[in-house]
Amino acid sequence: MKKVMVIAGGKWQIPIIKRAKEMGYYVINTNLYKDSPGFEFADAYEVVDVLDKEKNLEVAKKYKPDGIISDQCEIAIPTIAYVSQ
Repeated sequence: MKKVMVIAGGKWQIPIIKRAKEMGYYVINTNLYKDSPGFEFADAYEVVDVLDKEKNLEVAKKYKPDGIISDQCEIAIPTIAYVSQ
């Protein structure tokens, strides 16, 4: 099964998490708060600040996603770019 990592897990990321699941992806979600709304819909989640590039990289190394995305969260873009490298 293909995996996708969604960085940020607030209410605005729920649609992209749900869509990835509908498409058959295993979804890993990271966000700063342990009660992040996106966690409920993801297959796996980790409590990590979207700005913490190194911790998000550790999560990516752990789960080995095929892709890394976000939506409605421009502050996550540098982290996505860093982890994708």
